[in-house]
Amino acid sequence: MDIRVKLFAMLRYGRGKEQILSLAPPVKKDDILRALDLVPEDIAIFYVNGRTVDDAYEIREDDVLSLFPPAGGG
Repeated sequence: MDIRVKLFAMLRYGRGKEQILSLAPPVKKDDILRALDLVPEDIAIFYVNGRTVDDAYEIREDDVLSLFPPAGGG
């Protein structure tokens, strides 16, 4: 199934603003991170259709994911 992933801030480097991932179901948060070569520490906010979900949520083909990194600066 194809999953649309929107990336923000530094997550876009080398990946672009949006990725379409083709993954076999069931798909969970860890599968998305692995496909994008990311680790959980790289992600501060993981939205599915504009809402936070727990790690057990199974992503569906019509879901839109938005990934945000932790805030930086000082």
